[in-house]
Amino acid sequence: MKVGTTITADYIGLAQKCLESLPRCGADAFCVAYGFRRTPGLIGKFPALDWYHLPAGQPGDSEGCVQYGAWTRAVPFDDDELVVMADADSVFQRPLDEDERAILESLGADQAGMTFNAGPEDTLGQEAERLRRIRPADPAEPDDILDLFYPGFARLPCYNGGLIAARMSLWRRSREAFEAAYSCYASLFHGINACQILINWLLQRGIPEASVVLLPQTMHTHAHYALPPDCRVTVDPITVSLGHRPVWFAHHFGFPPRKRKQ
Repeated sequence: MKVGTTITADYIGLAQKCLESLPRCGADAFCVAYGFRRTPGLIGKFPALDWYHLPAGQPGDSEGCVQYGAWTRAVPFDDDELVVMADADSVFQRPLDEDERAILESLGADQAGMTFNAGPEDTLGQEAERLRRIRPADPAEPDDILDLFYPGFARLPCYNGGLIAARMSLWRRSREAFEAAYSCYASLFHGINACQILINWLLQRGIPEASVVLLPQTMHTHAHYALPPDCRVTVDPITVSLGHRPVWFAHHFGFPPRKRKQ
């Protein structure tokens, strides 16, 4: 199993806590440097990480976000390798336990492991409405155009793209599908956040046989919205826990949370 992240040169400072924490994730840890070469200073600062280089200008680049799988061009992993890709605004707080590792290792070639975005009732349609408020679409485009291009999207669950676990074979298929669909999609939405809708739709409807497996929140909890039920944050050091246990991957807790949609 491999666990990694991708960063751009201007994100190194913001990603420092993530890069420091990756080696304690409980698996082989790596970082893909997008658009820049690793330096001796970076290697010396994060000696436990494997580093890979991805040239800039990848198809489907969404303001530097290549979470959809462009990074697969940079790594030599076999198709059956299980890879967990995480956003760099995060911290790995502990190693995986055996039950969590078993959940990940049980993922089949067509399955992606993810957690909810804004709760179990959240949908891609609701996420689209939020993103339209953040970055308004062309007013000449009717709202139902998304359903025309991405059938059924409005009713599909919305999962958070900050942590996705899948076999390399599915990651490569995700990359191909995303890049093929992106030119149309980019005319409707723009930016890092917006690419989550397309990743979601592809993994649920757009890639033949692909499906999403819901991971437990003990593995991935994020603060893009208010804290999930039973989740708490303590200080000295800052620790995000669910019940009485630190969450494996605590995501986006350095930023003010938005209100969680009920």
